[in-house]
Parts: sequence; C-alpha cells; structure tokens
Amino acid sequence: MKLAIDPKETTLLQLVVAIQGPILVSTCEYAGENNEPCPFMPECHFNPVWCSAEGMLREFLASVSLYDVVVRGRVPRYTGGFDLVRPDGGGRGRRKG
Repeated sequence: MKLAIDPKETTLLQLVVAIQGPILVSTCEYAGENNEPCPFMPECHFNPVWCSAEGMLREFLASVSLYDVVVRGRVPRYTGGFDLVRPDGGGRGRRKG
C-alpha cells in the first residue's frame, strides 16, 4: 500500500481537517438561530479564549508532519508561555502555563 500524499509535506492539521473537518473548540460561529453566529459573541468574555485555543491547536498540529510522527517518532511539544492580554490588545501581562 502506498500513500497518495507525501508524508513529509502533509501536516497532522491537514490530515485531521481532511478526515473530520475544521477544528472547532466551540460552536460560537453557528450556535445562534438557523446556524448563525451566537448572538452573545460581541460581548462574550469567553469567545476570545475559545478562538485562541482553536488557533493554538491548529498551530500545534501544523507544526509536525505525518512523516515526523510515523517514521521519525517525533511529536510536537509546547515549550513557551502565554501572554495575558485584553481582547483589544491592551493590558499585557506574562504568565507561564
């Protein structure tokens, strides 16, 4: 059996999205009536948190290829910290986590 894709060029993100669809941590984008965005999104304090978490997961999965995991036995590891900021970009503070 042979893959139809190059495992060195195919990230885990591409693989996951191809199999299950987009990575979503929350349903904010379609939680309203008729699958419209949640009506509370503009004032929601948690929406920016979920959006950031989705972005982090996408970045994490995009950082490693199928070849890295299967052939080289390598996996990504988060080694940084987080900056706590207001959604508008103000109030920066550093917290390791």
